[in-house]
Amino acid sequence: MIRRLFLGLSLSVGSLMPLTATNLMAFETTAASVTIATHKQMKVFHPKHPSLQVNLQTFCIDGQGNIVTALATEGAIVNSEQISGLVLFYSPQFEIVKEIKLDFAPTALNFDNDGTLYAAGNGYVAKISSDGKVVKKSATPNLLNGDDVRLKAKKKLEAEREQMSASYKNQIDMIDKALEIKKNGDKKTEKTADEKKPAEGTEENTEEQVAEDEGNAQYIEQLAQISQEELENMRKSYNEYLKQFNVDQPIGDTEVESAIASMGQVRSIAIGEEDVFVTCPANLGYGYDIYRVSKELDEPRVVVKNVSGCCGQMDIQAKGKQLYVAENTKFRVGVYNQKGKLTSKFGSQDRTGKTGFGSCCNPMNIRCCDNGDVLTAESSIGTIKRYDAAGNLVATIGKAKIGGGCKHVAIGHDPKLDRYYMMYQDEAAICVLVNQSEFPGETEDEKLAREAAEGLGKKVMGAWELAETKPTEPKQDEEAASVNGQPVTMVDLYGFKKITFKAENKASVVSGGRFQIFGEGTEWIPVAQDGSKLTMSLLNDQVETLKLVAEFVSDDEVKFGLEFGRGTPTQPLGNFKRVKE
Repeated sequence: MIRRLFLGLSLSVGSLMPLTATNLMAFETTAASVTIATHKQMKVFHPKHPSLQVNLQTFCIDGQGNIVTALATEGAIVNSEQISGLVLFYSPQFEIVKEIKLDFAPTALNFDNDGTLYAAGNGYVAKISSDGKVVKKSATPNLLNGDDVRLKAKKKLEAEREQMSASYKNQIDMIDKALEIKKNGDKKTEKTADEKKPAEGTEENTEEQVAEDEGNAQYIEQLAQISQEELENMRKSYNEYLKQFNVDQPIGDTEVESAIASMGQVRSIAIGEEDVFVTCPANLGYGYDIYRVSKELDEPRVVVKNVSGCCGQMDIQAKGKQLYVAENTKFRVGVYNQKGKLTSKFGSQDRTGKTGFGSCCNPMNIRCCDNGDVLTAESSIGTIKRYDAAGNLVATIGKAKIGGGCKHVAIGHDPKLDRYYMMYQDEAAICVLVNQSEFPGETEDEKLAREAAEGLGKKVMGAWELAETKPTEPKQDEEAASVNGQPVTMVDLYGFKKITFKAENKASVVSGGRFQIFGEGTEWIPVAQDGSKLTMSLLNDQVETLKLVAEFVSDDEVKFGLEFGRGTPTQPLGNFKRVKE
């Protein structure tokens, strides 16, 4: 499938990414046996080292309930020894109990039943004994044949270049069709009889092809709403990209080395009864290949090819002789045998997120329990669900407060303490969820949200109309966001002319920027108040996209701004006046 690309707008400032937290802690379900969330977030744990700067990559839970973290150190030197990664064991009380130094940065961890730890990342897989010694280290399965690696990397680059070139050509073709619609007075162009015919050698179009054609048609209609000048500028930009991905351009050694490094990035590792499964970028294309190796890290073979994963995420787990794959782009968990044959699957897309998986691509991560149950973790939403071995929803565990976007959300469970964990990638942290009965009162976040809802949350109700804008200027030490080379402000991107806060946490907006931050079914949730300032979360289909800040100048005047997290300052959107009824 050719993916439509949106490259007319270049966003290079990290603070423009919507990195915020979800504020819903419990929710209703439809299954009779699954009523409300059984757990809620009690703590956010930030793994740290006493003397080194570390960055959390992933984690898992060992048989003693320790939180086992994979940490990158950026090549620290300790006593003349280079340490690129660490595995730190934290007790359930969040104290360091064991440290394992590695000469590579681990990005995937998992345990065998006997306590053997397997760690992988940056082109390597290591087998680590229960006493913390590296007993075997090997290249990742797709890099084991050294003579073949450079050839594979070159073929991968050639294939990617062809795919990107085709994508840009497809984008230009759709822009041309949109320009044709505008030329014909915004009338749709009809397909000719020949264009409607199935491709040669096929009896009829596949469902996937029909769906893609319909999607392309809708996208062309959207493009046709853009001004002719902007469409022509977009076309010019895509032609420049085409030159960069010229399939006849020679591939240099630097590109090959970079491709080899990319191929060695391990997304996940799983330990079965007889095998170790490792997920690596596919040798060709943009998907992932799942390899099976022995527990001595040899005899590599691909068992599942070209698995599609969103935003670089592809998680696997194993139980006995079965392999479980978090097929996030298909909204399901796929169950495979040792040879890579799909034997069963469960899960479906569900915008409500009550019985199926919500957001754009989920479940993102999974974990197998000792009794055969499977835990699923949903990125953006933060939901943890438990399914039995047959794929039936057993319980909705709760919601972790994590950042929005398709990200790695590793999950863990301590059955002794009945405690669940989920990775909060944006903050290099781990959310800790405990049983509702263990923590029956309000958490600090719940208290702040209640006070905000009962206070300024009532005051902000109603309609507010833009009276005066205050554009935000790009900082001199940052590369500004740009459209066709021209700097743009937060008002240009996310500004709105009118906003209305309704009952039952519904909201509507009249947009004034390039992006519509409110969609159908948008909710606004008070998060906290500080003096005259109210902070709200904006949610679309359960997913928090942004935080909106309302600073009251008076009862009838508010300064609105946006928060993007990571300590970045509030970005002002202008002064708004209350609309009198």
